[in-house]
Order: sequence, then structure tokens, then C-alpha cells
Amino acid sequence: MSDNAKVALKNNATPEIIRACFPFNQPKTVFFSGIGGIGMSGLAELLHRQGATVLGSDVSCNSSVQHLKKMGITVFDSHDAAHIHDIDLFVYSSAIDKKNPERKAAEAQSIPMQLRGELLAEVMQADCNIAVAGTHGKTTTSGLIAWVLEKADCKPTFVIGGILRDRESPIQIGENRFFVAESDESDASFLFLSPTVAVFTNIDSDHMETYEHNFDRLKDSFLKFSRNIPANGFAVVCIDDPALRDIKNKMHCRVITYGESADADFQLLQFHQTELKSECVIRTPDQQQIVLPVNLPGKHNALNAMTAFIIATHYGIAAATACHALSTFPGMGRRFHFRGEMSVSQGSALLFDDYGHHPVELRVTLQAAKAAWPNRRVIMVFQPHRYTRTRDLLVDFVDVLKTADHVVLTEVYAASENKIEGADGLALFHAVKQAGQQHVDFVLQLSELETVLQQVVKPNDVVILQGAGNIVTMSENLLRVTTDAKTAV
Repeated sequence: MSDNAKVALKNNATPEIIRACFPFNQPKTVFFSGIGGIGMSGLAELLHRQGATVLGSDVSCNSSVQHLKKMGITVFDSHDAAHIHDIDLFVYSSAIDKKNPERKAAEAQSIPMQLRGELLAEVMQADCNIAVAGTHGKTTTSGLIAWVLEKADCKPTFVIGGILRDRESPIQIGENRFFVAESDESDASFLFLSPTVAVFTNIDSDHMETYEHNFDRLKDSFLKFSRNIPANGFAVVCIDDPALRDIKNKMHCRVITYGESADADFQLLQFHQTELKSECVIRTPDQQQIVLPVNLPGKHNALNAMTAFIIATHYGIAAATACHALSTFPGMGRRFHFRGEMSVSQGSALLFDDYGHHPVELRVTLQAAKAAWPNRRVIMVFQPHRYTRTRDLLVDFVDVLKTADHVVLTEVYAASENKIEGADGLALFHAVKQAGQQHVDFVLQLSELETVLQQVVKPNDVVILQGAGNIVTMSENLLRVTTDAKTAV
């Protein structure tokens, strides 16, 4: 277990340190170490827009970093102790360990230091703070809730771990009634939050090193999180999830359940998908049946949309208003995100990319794609994320990947981890092939991907670039092939 996780699990935040920097009625300087992460970049932008002087560092010059630079925020491309001077607050992500030179410099200078989750807890100061928790679906669920509140003219503030497809930023500063945030169980930092409303989508085995590879510890952390909800708040819990069902009755707050289960307060009765849109019928606690039109594919997204409907109607938003908002939801970037048509021999294929990197996430994405186009081949191009996850969930990855029509695997995206023998991309390739999936290829370098896909992909195929690593950069390269091919015709 990391030192950062121990801090969160002990829940020993020191909010007075943060409050010393609020409100930003005078210039304050905040340094973000690891600013390129979506959660860090969102908070950095939030403070910048509130008047703070923000700067930071990250070894990755990703789209989040580029966005911050366009706003005038200084971002260094390395971690160096020389960056740490004249700073009022040092904020660091869970990826920044005690050996990091910037963190060591901040400690040496006695600069107030906070984990990202602690800072998020302090900026959530609305009348109603809504936090979304769960192993899967947090980003889309957070986006759905924020979208419905916005379309109902509630002017929410939000900090989400993804970007709505009609925006350029993961944050919005609204009024003080609602604040929607995506929580983070990966480093247990969600335990710093005390939301008025907490959504629990599911609990699954992931980031188990934080919990000493003990699933009961993971479940207990979600229960502990629920006990941060005040007396006037409530939890929205997916009762279909076995782990959540197990802890539901131990929660001290009011609980509203949803799901397909017959004993759910809000029950999903019917679900139908047409290409990338869905329609479902739900039963409310007073036995009404309401049709929810959801501008997303997949039953998992229908369940996510139910949480937005539940919260919206609880706070007085008309059911018709909530339904209309759900029907216009633009989707989240990198969540089964249509990128365009990829040119192949004698035609073109649909190209999507998706951030999911857990077997459960791969499975629901494949199911949604097959439901959208049952007569098309679905090709999954998967970049495993972290050697530890590949090792721990190898059997589950094999089980889901063998259901795709064709699989192309890349080397594992290490995310700062050391290589683990038997848990690399080639090992996964052999395991998938041994399980009976004969249509599987492996590329060691992403630069080989274009060539392999031009050989594999046929007209009308559905191609999904899957993973949380740098495979995201490949969509533009593959679409550039489309442009070049059409230009040549």
C-alpha cells in the first residue's frame, strides 16, 4: 500500500491548510505536481479561473497539459526541485511518491502539501455536493448528472474525470447550489469527501494494491465513504452489484436503490438499443413507468442515466425535463467515442476509441458495439494498462477478448510500473490464442499498428481502440490514413 493511500485510509486530512489559501481574494500560488492527469488538470483549471496563480509539472505533454498552457498556466516538462519556490500550496497526485524531487523540496521548505483528493474535498462547498463512486462508470455517470442539472438551468459546478464531447474542459464553474465531482477509489482519496449525495455504481477488483489485495478492505472503504454523507444526504446505490448489496444495509444514511433487481426502488424494466442510442422503461417507487431516452449505447449506460434521473427528480426537476436532457447527452470523450471512418481496401470502417482498461469495461463496450451493429465484425485493438492489472486479471481479460471477432494486442502501457514476467502483451496474446481466439495479432510498437490494421480490417468493420494509455494518439494517425487515401483517389 502506498503512503498516499495510507493517508487517505486514515482520513487525516488537514483542511485548515487549504482554507488558508481560500478564498482567492488575494493572489495565491498553487503548484500541481503531476498536473497532466485529468483530475489534477481539472482542479488546476478551477483554481486558475478562481484567481489563483497556478503552475505545475508533468513529464507528459498530453492534451490536458496543452489545454492548461493555452490558458496561460506554466507547466514544466520535468520534475525538478528548482521549480518549488514562492509557493503557498503544493498539490500532488497519487503518482508522486516521496522520492519525487518536487515533493521533497516542498517538504524541506515546509510548504503546505495536499493530495489531490484533499483539495477536491475543500473546493466542494456547494449547498448540494454530489460525488460519484465506483470501479466502473464514474466518468459517464458524473457527466450525465452534470448535464441534466445544467439543462434544467441549475448552473452546476463540476469537476469530472473526462470531458463532455461538446466541451474542451473537464470543469465548469457555475453557481453554489450543486457541485458534481467524480471521486477516486484507486488511491482511497474518496474518503476525504463528505458529499451530500453519493452515487455508488459498483465495486470490482481493481487497484487492489491500495487495499493490500483484500477485497473486503476495498468494500469497507466504500462503506466508510458512505458514512461521510451527512444526515440530510443520501446514497444512490446500484442494488444489482453483489458487493454493494452486501454493504447497503450497513450504511447509516438514507439509501435509494436502482437496477434491474425486482427489489430496487427504481427498477429498469425494459431496455432497447438502436445503433448508438437507447430507450429504457423504468419503474419508480410510486409504481409509475417512465420512458428514459438515453443518447448512449449499452444497458450499463441506461443504469448510469437512471442515477441522473433519480437525483434530478429528487431535487424538484420535472421528469420530462430530465428525460429530454438525457436524450441530448453528447457523451464523454474517450467513452465509446466515434472518431470517424478509417479507409481500408475497397471501403471504410467505423473507428471508435474507449478509455476502458478493465475486463468488465471491455465486455460492456463489446456488447454495446455488437448490439449496435449485429451484422458487422467488431475488432478490438487493446493496449493493456499496467503490468499489475494484466497479471491480476489475466484470466478475465482472456475470457472477454475471445468474444471479439478479431483482437489486436499491443505491449502493456507501463504507467511507471516495472515489467512483470508473464504479464506483458505477448503473454496475454498467447493466453488469448490458447483459449481458442485464432483471430488475434500482437504488435510490440504502436507504430506497427497502421500496417497490421490495413491487413486485418475489412469494409464496414467496427474498430475500437481500447485502453487508458497512449493508444489514444493512434486515432488521429488512422484517420489521417483516411484523408490521404481519399486525396489519392
